[in-house]
Amino acid sequence: MKVVERRYLKNQLEYERYAILALSSIYGVEIQKDNVEACKNRLLGIFTHFYLKNYKKGAKSELLRVAEFILNRNILWGNALDLKSPDEKDEPIIFSEWSLVKGSLIKRRDYSMANLVESRSFEGFNLFSDLGDEAFISKPVSDYPLTHFLKLGKNETL
Repeated sequence: MKVVERRYLKNQLEYERYAILALSSIYGVEIQKDNVEACKNRLLGIFTHFYLKNYKKGAKSELLRVAEFILNRNILWGNALDLKSPDEKDEPIIFSEWSLVKGSLIKRRDYSMANLVESRSFEGFNLFSDLGDEAFISKPVSDYPLTHFLKLGKNETL
């Protein structure tokens, strides 16, 4: 947040876009549900503190809602050993990837953690290594349309 503040403080829209992008790069899996909630609350508190410190008069409630949505998608209650939720649902852990595509549009793709940690080689020419190492490109379990960053999660429930 300090880097976003230093680079984009003079332009609120740029600050908001890059603050969301910075927040979207934080991921975590924890087996203790209360620790997950404490982590999300702490991260949202830090995000909110920086935002309101800089834009108290022009603060957008939508931005704080989006920040909370992203944290709910990225900081997850799960068992990192079996890669599933520790409740009776026993569902796979799903992470969201967030990419700032153009202007204020963000692309979201969801990936299964099990798929992300398995190592399968990439077939064909490897664009990712000069050393000839095998590369792996995971396939998303869900792919969402481009969305304005302030509208992320607007019609979704977790």
